[in-house]
Amino acid sequence: MVADFSKLKMSLPDLDKIAPRDATYVKTNFITEEQLQVLLRAANQRMSEVNLAKSTENKQYTAVANMIKNDPAAPKNLNVDNMTEMIMNASAETGVDPIIIASIAKQETHYTQNVGTGNGSGIMQLTTISIKDMYLRPNIYDAKMKQLIKKYGSWQKVAAAKKKDPSLDLGNFGNLLYKYGSVENLRAAMRKDPQLNLKLGAYLFKAKLNAAGGDVHRALVNYNGSSHKMAYAKSVMGIIQDGRSSSSKFEGIVA
Repeated sequence: MVADFSKLKMSLPDLDKIAPRDATYVKTNFITEEQLQVLLRAANQRMSEVNLAKSTENKQYTAVANMIKNDPAAPKNLNVDNMTEMIMNASAETGVDPIIIASIAKQETHYTQNVGTGNGSGIMQLTTISIKDMYLRPNIYDAKMKQLIKKYGSWQKVAAAKKKDPSLDLGNFGNLLYKYGSVENLRAAMRKDPQLNLKLGAYLFKAKLNAAGGDVHRALVNYNGSSHKMAYAKSVMGIIQDGRSSSSKFEGIVA
């Protein structure tokens, strides 16, 4: 038995999008019923994966929003939805768990951008040394930059190649460095822009996490440069645990 796809809205190119990479079928208007079942199972599997990912994202969004809303030290006029969106965006770009980003932000400044200390600036309290290091060793902050540094030899040569060929893909982190062009420009921007500050903080934590072999506690110890780094890491780990516990209680529907 064969299925006639000539009159259906789903064309064979559409089926190409949902079919497994190794699936084989006759590329005409007809495929066998067995081949159709293979394609439909693949489509259902992918849809299940998409739904699971969206459910997880919704749970994380709700958990992060509640972390911010329930922080008594957060600014009274803080827009919870806006801050949550910025944290989720930083997570999506860097791959860092949004609950970890939110936990660091809470510990550092209680989600307050206009906080400056002798060393750090912004929500994630980034230091000038950290910003300098991003230009000196971009390869440790992003996999794409690791490939490019290996190919060209240095950030300066990568930037020169990008200038010569604007279509060169530097990845999110590399494009960010290229956009601002210097330590001074990036430092000034991240002091004013909370979204940029959150992203850079997430990139910094990601580098520490990779160096720590995935050990979150050790990465947090290294994220903090003070003499109280052990107490700092312990406190943030507690916030993370509370946030993840909260996330597990939600069913994924954001009101």
